[in-house]
Amino acid sequence: MLKYGIWRKTLFTFMIFITSVAIVEIVLTIFGMLILKIDDDLNSTHWSSEEGLNILAIGESTTTNFFAKGQLHPSWSNLLQERFKREKLPINIFTEAKAGTNSAEILKNLSMWLDKYNPDVVISMIGINDSYLISHFSFHTEFCQNLSLKVLKVVCWFRDYFKEFNSPSIIEKSFSKSINKKVWKIAELFRFKEYSLIDKELENLSREEKAYLQMRLTSNCTINTTPSLPDLEFCIKHIMSAYRTFPNENRIIQNYFYVIHRFRFIEPGRHKYLRKELLDKIFESPPSYLDSVTLSLIINRENLNYYGLKFKSLIDKYGYLREKQFLQNKVYANLKKIHSTIVKKGAVHVLMSYPTTSLTEHLGRFDLNTSDERHNIRFVENRENFSEALTRIAYDELFVDRFAGSWGHTSLLGSELIADNLYPLVLEIYESLIKERSKEKGN
Repeated sequence: MLKYGIWRKTLFTFMIFITSVAIVEIVLTIFGMLILKIDDDLNSTHWSSEEGLNILAIGESTTTNFFAKGQLHPSWSNLLQERFKREKLPINIFTEAKAGTNSAEILKNLSMWLDKYNPDVVISMIGINDSYLISHFSFHTEFCQNLSLKVLKVVCWFRDYFKEFNSPSIIEKSFSKSINKKVWKIAELFRFKEYSLIDKELENLSREEKAYLQMRLTSNCTINTTPSLPDLEFCIKHIMSAYRTFPNENRIIQNYFYVIHRFRFIEPGRHKYLRKELLDKIFESPPSYLDSVTLSLIINRENLNYYGLKFKSLIDKYGYLREKQFLQNKVYANLKKIHSTIVKKGAVHVLMSYPTTSLTEHLGRFDLNTSDERHNIRFVENRENFSEALTRIAYDELFVDRFAGSWGHTSLLGSELIADNLYPLVLEIYESLIKERSKEKGN
């Protein structure tokens, strides 16, 4: 009877768990559908004209409305549409953009979007999520390229988690409720620049606890969009200390790189020196285990150009570049197919770079080589306009984060810069289209 009662209780608990999961899933699905409906309403126009110009904007979170810091930041496509409405121009912009998507997902849906909207122009600003995939995902399989970025991030997390299970983190074992309280306390002290009080909090702790708190402390510096020089000096001191204690810890190495990267915007010379210093240490005594994120920070193009063959041992050990090249080729193939699909539909492809970046790399990816394709493509670069704006305006006024390093998701002001940059070209295409249609009517 006792066993029977235990089994009933276990079964009852299991059924409650399954039911709870099902209810949560249903609620999240309904909520997600509502969000998508609202997003569709926000990201597309509700009026059109056969005499006007139809534009399809495709992309990722950098092209859609973006919610951050408690408010919705409108996309450049929405702002451009509003401008044309104010000027009573029959130019319609339809936006098909989704946070976390990549070139494979965009290519999969492109034909459907082209049939749905029949656009005269397609504006694309894509590639950043594929760059994340190339840098952080090291499965040698074609299957992974067809997954969404959000799924890939989860898969990456599980993969690295199980890898670290065989090479467990020493400092993570020191985590406890008391240490967790200290993490929040130190974060608050750092916000008010109470550096001496933080140093006191780190006294009389074990090596593991101190290193763990130093690692968490430096996260505040890397998350902060505009850390001051004193912030960076304080963080580099502590992450160096943590690295000396535990040079094999991946999260410490990652934060070390992230703090160094912040110097790039304040003291470029110091940034190069610190990066070289850390890389020399890694080469001198390579960690026994490196996860994909740490590898991507060590083995990037800039570092490869500088160190050359010194990377050979790391490359041979992890097969990293072979896998990276495989994914890179898949991404390039997707981008070329996206362009050819747009051109075959008879639309003009407007290829746009991200804020502060050049189109040079994009052109290499698309590998444009036919006269027809060149005739049907136009280029918009957002490098000069943002570089000039950053000499007058604080970074935080143009961007809401630094997810891409030197740039991030745009604020209202940043989206306006992109919209203003596109405006003359769209107007030019519209006027040219009107002339062509007038000639056709005349004939």
